[in-house]
Amino acid sequence: MKRFKLSVSDILELVLGPVPSTTNAISSRTAGTDVHNQICAFLTSTPTCFGVVQEVPEEVKMARKVVEIITQGLTVEDIKTEWKIEDAELKGVVDTLIHTNKGFIIVDWKTGIEHERHTLQVGGYIDILENNGHQVYKAYLVMIKKGTFKIKEVKVKEAKEAFRKLRRKVTF
Repeated sequence: MKRFKLSVSDILELVLGPVPSTTNAISSRTAGTDVHNQICAFLTSTPTCFGVVQEVPEEVKMARKVVEIITQGLTVEDIKTEWKIEDAELKGVVDTLIHTNKGFIIVDWKTGIEHERHTLQVGGYIDILENNGHQVYKAYLVMIKKGTFKIKEVKVKEAKEAFRKLRRKVTF
């Protein structure tokens, strides 16, 4: 019998409660999803339609610049976007997972307000990947807003431990 798996977001919501809403939470979530989809297409290929290169929003162009910055001096072996991961009990979807010669780099793109939950979410991804024997070299939150971006490095060990504390509060 297949066991039901909670997502990293489920754990956060069960322990911390619902995501705090903002006045434009739905439009922010929709905009975030649109940006994620466009970043996915842009990082993995050239966006075209019937052979014609499409106009790419500035937020999406910044994604390549961010990847260049955080992988400087490393050998990039592969880039996966919207990558589904799971361990024995949990599942999640990493926005961007970069395989380098030093290990994996997690990038979580955010278009809304910066929140402590974001670090915990990345901690959940780190936990799942390391439970599967993968080394996470670095992790980043990238806040994208109106033509600018801010890269925040997530401390891998601290984020993983903070998430594990939450994870222990939920019985599977």
